[in-house]
Amino acid sequence: MKRMMAVLCMGVALPAAAQESDGVVAMCLAQGESEEVCGCVSETLMDEMDDSYGEFEAFGAAYAMKVEDEGMGPVTAWGAALDEVGMGRVQANPMGDAYRSAVASCE
Repeated sequence: MKRMMAVLCMGVALPAAAQESDGVVAMCLAQGESEEVCGCVSETLMDEMDDSYGEFEAFGAAYAMKVEDEGMGPVTAWGAALDEVGMGRVQANPMGDAYRSAVASCE
């Protein structure tokens, strides 16, 4: 019985853990959106960004860490995450626009 419960609990926990391992989902969750919205945002951006999604995912993971683990505010975390991943603001601005658009369309 215990083994069955452990397997069932793992089946419930794995999807959420898998989603949180995606940096875009982590960033989205750190901004207070639901798992459903964040999953939609991630899928939308994967389709739209193609090759640059990996860069934005790394940025999102850094952003989420700055907000959740280091207690930074959103603006400070945004700049610190850009610096951490070596992404310039010129490169990040269109990605940020696409992210905000995806959030709005997924809500």
